Amino acid sequence: MNRFKAAAIVVAMASLVIAPAAAQKTGPAHTLLEAARQKETLEGDLASAIKQYQAIVSTYSKTDRVVAATALLRMADCFQKLGDAQARNIYEQIVREYADQREAVTVARAQLGTGNRVGRPGEMTLRKVWAGNYHVSNPSWRQLGTVSADGRHLSYSDQPFDTLFLHDPRDGTKRPLTARTPGDEGVSQQSAISRDGTQIAFNWLPPNNVRCCELRLASLKGNGVPPPRLLFKDNDVGYITPMDWSPDAKWIAVILERKDRTKQIGLVSVQDGSPRVLKSVDWRGPIGLLFSPDGRDVLFDLPASDEADQRDVFVLAIDGSREIPAVVHPGNDIAMGWSPDGKHLLFASDRNGSNDLWALPFSDRRPAGPAELVKANIGNAWSMGVTAAGALYMGVHAGDRDIEIASIDLNTGKAVGGPVKPIQRFTGTNEQPAWSPDGKSLAYFSARGPDGHGRVVIQSVDTGQTRELHPQPVLSWFVGLSWAPDGRSFAVLGGDLKGRDGVFSIDAHTGQVAPIVIPISIPDRPTYDGFSWSPDQKRLYYQRQNGTIVERDLAAGQDRILASQSSPADSRCGFISLSPDGRWIATCRANAPTKSQALVLIPVDGRDRRELLRVTQPQTVGVKFAWTPDSRGILASRTSTDSPDNPLAYHVTDLSLVSTAGEPPRTLDFDASRIAPGWLGWRLNPDGRQLAFVSGLRHAEIWVLENFLPAVNAKK
Repeated sequence: MNRFKAAAIVVAMASLVIAPAAAQKTGPAHTLLEAARQKETLEGDLASAIKQYQAIVSTYSKTDRVVAATALLRMADCFQKLGDAQARNIYEQIVREYADQREAVTVARAQLGTGNRVGRPGEMTLRKVWAGNYHVSNPSWRQLGTVSADGRHLSYSDQPFDTLFLHDPRDGTKRPLTARTPGDEGVSQQSAISRDGTQIAFNWLPPNNVRCCELRLASLKGNGVPPPRLLFKDNDVGYITPMDWSPDAKWIAVILERKDRTKQIGLVSVQDGSPRVLKSVDWRGPIGLLFSPDGRDVLFDLPASDEADQRDVFVLAIDGSREIPAVVHPGNDIAMGWSPDGKHLLFASDRNGSNDLWALPFSDRRPAGPAELVKANIGNAWSMGVTAAGALYMGVHAGDRDIEIASIDLNTGKAVGGPVKPIQRFTGTNEQPAWSPDGKSLAYFSARGPDGHGRVVIQSVDTGQTRELHPQPVLSWFVGLSWAPDGRSFAVLGGDLKGRDGVFSIDAHTGQVAPIVIPISIPDRPTYDGFSWSPDQKRLYYQRQNGTIVERDLAAGQDRILASQSSPADSRCGFISLSPDGRWIATCRANAPTKSQALVLIPVDGRDRRELLRVTQPQTVGVKFAWTPDSRGILASRTSTDSPDNPLAYHVTDLSLVSTAGEPPRTLDFDASRIAPGWLGWRLNPDGRQLAFVSGLRHAEIWVLENFLPAVNAKK
C-alpha cells in the first residue's frame, strides 16, 4: 500500500476513535481532552499539549479508559510531529495495556506497521512533521517553501492574505514574517531559507499586478515581523520564484516568468540584486531547482518535450559553461536534491509504477554509475531541501477530497438514500464534476503528482466504467469542464503551449484541443467555474474576473456585454448558470455598503434583471447555481463564515430551491456541510435527480525521510 495512503487511513481511523468519545460523553474529562486538542492543533503548542495529555492519562487511566486511550493516541502523534522516538513507545503501550480499546489498538498497530513511524536509532524512517490547510496545497503555487540546513525551520505561505510564516517542527510554533500595510498591500507565495538559517528570500506580489513582482529578503534573527529589503524587481518579469540559496549565501536560484509567459532559470546576487540568466526553459519550468553542495552547479528537471508531461533531470554549471543530462528515462523524473557530501544526486521517478526516491552516484560533476532505489512510494512529493544531517524534507498534497453523488427529489426536497463515492480512489484528488448533457456520464478532473497535472476522466453513471482522455489535452493548465450540448466536447479556461491564456474546446473522445477565444488578457480572463452554452450551441456565455458577463457568438467571433463591470454596490460574488431554455442567467451580486448578497436573474434578451433572494453577513449566497430541468427553479447554496476576511473559513450551510415565480425558497433535506466550499462545489444532473458534489478537505503535509544515506552509501 502507498505509505501516504496508509497514513491517511491511520489519521481517519484516529478521528473515528476520538470523535465518538467526544460526541457521546460530556464532562470534565472530555473538556480537558478538547482543551489539549486545541492546544495541539489550533495553537500548535505541542510541548504544552503533551503535558496536558499526560495529565489526562494519569487521572483517567482507571476511570475512563476511552479518554485515556484517546489522550495517548494524541500524545503519540505530538511526539511523532516532534521527531521523538517516544511515539513508538506510546503506541506499544496502547497495544500492551489497552487491549479492551479495540479502535485505539487498531490505530496504534497501524502506526507501528506503516512507514508513518518514528524508527529505532539508525533505521530509515519516513514520518510526517506538519500538516497545513487547503491553501498551501495548491499544486500550481508551491506555497510550501524550504527547510533550513539545521532542520529547525520551515517556511510556508498561508491565510490570511498569503502571509509568509516560519514554522518550527520541534514545537509546532509559527511566526509571521510578512504583514500588509496601507502602503504595501502585497502577498507572498514562495520562499527559500538561506543555508545558515539567518535569512529568507520571498516573492512579493502587489495587488492586481499594478506593479511587477518583487524578490525580497528578510532576516530571521530576532522576533516579530522583520523589515524587508527589496532585492530585485524588473518590469518585464511578471513572476519570480526563489528556489534555493547557494551554500556561500551569495546567490539565490530563481525561476523567472517574463510577461510574455516565457520562463528562465536564473540567479540573483544577494549583494546587489543583479540577475544572471542561465537558461531559457520550457514554459512549464522546473519543479525542483537546487544548488549542489559545492555551489558550482544547479540541479533541475524539465519536460522532455512540448508534447509530454514526462520530465528528465539535468545539472547546469552556474557560470553557464556546461550542462549535463543526468537522468534521461521514459519515466517521469523530478529533481529532489543532493546528499550533503555531493556524492549522490537525488530524484523521484515513477519508472516502477509508483513515485519512488532514487539516488544517482555523482563524481567529478557527472554521473558515476547506475541509479539505486532508495525509498519506494514517497507519494506525490516534491523537495523542500536536504538538511546538513542528510534528512530530506518533502511537501505532499494530502486529504480526502473526492466526488460524491446523492439522489434527490426536488419535489419533496429530500435526499433519497445516502451519498455514494463512485470514483476509484488513488493518491490524488478528484474535482470539477461535470454532467454530460444526457446525464449518463460524469466527467471530472483527477489531479495527480507534485506538479498538479492530472487527467480528464469520464465515467459511466450506470456501469461505473471509466475512461481517460487519450491523449490528454495538450494545454499548460485548464479548469472548468463544461460539456457542449451535443456531448462531443468541453469548453475550458486554460493556457496553450505558447503561454497564451484563453478559452479552448477539448474533444471528449480524442482529447484534441482547439482555440475558441485566444489570447485573453488577465483582466478579461473568465472565472474558473466554466461556461454556459446556448441550447443551439451557437453562443457561449462566461463571466470575466471583473464581473462583466459576456455572450460570445462563436461563428462571428464577437462578444456582446450582458452585464457591466462590477462596482462596490454591484460586484461579482458567484459564477453564472444559463437556464435550460436559454433565456436567463443566474448569478450572484454583492453590495459592499450593505454587506449583503443577492441571487439575481440577468435576461439574455437585454431586459431588466430580477432579484430572487438576498442575504446579509455572516450569511452569503454560495458561488454555485443549477437550474431545474423546466427552468422554473434554481438550486442555490448558502454559506456562512466566522471570519469574512478568510475565504477558507466559509462553509456551506444549506441547499435551497429558489422559485423564479416568487414562491418562498425551500431548503432541501440534505447535509450540505458535506460539500466542499468554493468554486469546486457541486453540479446538478440535467434530469434533476442526482447531485454530484466535491467533498472532503485538501491540505499540505510536510514529511521527512531520515537515515537513508547510510543505506545509499552501503550500496557503493
